[in-house]
Amino acid sequence: MGTIKTNLRREKIPVTQTDGAIEPPHGGRAALAISLIALIFSAISLYETVLKTADVKYYTGSVMHYGRDPITRDNVFAVPLTIVNNGARDAVVTELTLRVRDSSQSGAAAVVFRSTYIGGNPAKEKEPFTPISVPGRGSHNNTFLFYPAGRAEGLTDELKAGKTGYHFCLSGNAEAAQTFLDAISKPAASALSFDGVIQWLNDAELNAGKVLPVDLTNVQRYDARESGQAAPLHCN
Repeated sequence: MGTIKTNLRREKIPVTQTDGAIEPPHGGRAALAISLIALIFSAISLYETVLKTADVKYYTGSVMHYGRDPITRDNVFAVPLTIVNNGARDAVVTELTLRVRDSSQSGAAAVVFRSTYIGGNPAKEKEPFTPISVPGRGSHNNTFLFYPAGRAEGLTDELKAGKTGYHFCLSGNAEAAQTFLDAISKPAASALSFDGVIQWLNDAELNAGKVLPVDLTNVQRYDARESGQAAPLHCN
């Protein structure tokens, strides 16, 4: 029986030698760089879509309303709000607080109001405020009725029409969903301040259950991430 001979050719992989060190070919370095870039983008995408802490912010328009509760005679503010969650994790807003101060009185203490109901008019049908779930990258909008925080609190005098107006500070308490990721960090706090001027008042209309417009100016937002202030964040 004859012997079959096969000629095998061995191809040499080109290498570059510098000072005795062997470097991989240029194609290998390019592939490694592309892989690292892809890994970085994957990590950024994971953070933005899954891991980023809930970041709740509040937005309002140029007009809110003032009214009086027909039963308790409390001063009530109806504030339209859009609540936006810029984070990836879900958040629950458990409370909204509105601090009101007479701008004409320097050093006057702010009176605290809390989001008690949802609705545009305290004299009409309204729903009790319940915690608001805001999904990641989601939003919620509604009109909230703010009542004095305690029976002893409230603007003791009726609101006054005029150019002096009132200074408002709105803040909220946001909590994260109960998962192991949310236990690592809490949602970032934010607050909203603005000035409001009541151009005119009409007791007859207020007692009849109507609400009066309040023009809003000097709207400013405060972010705990930027100020470094721990939650809850309160503006001045």
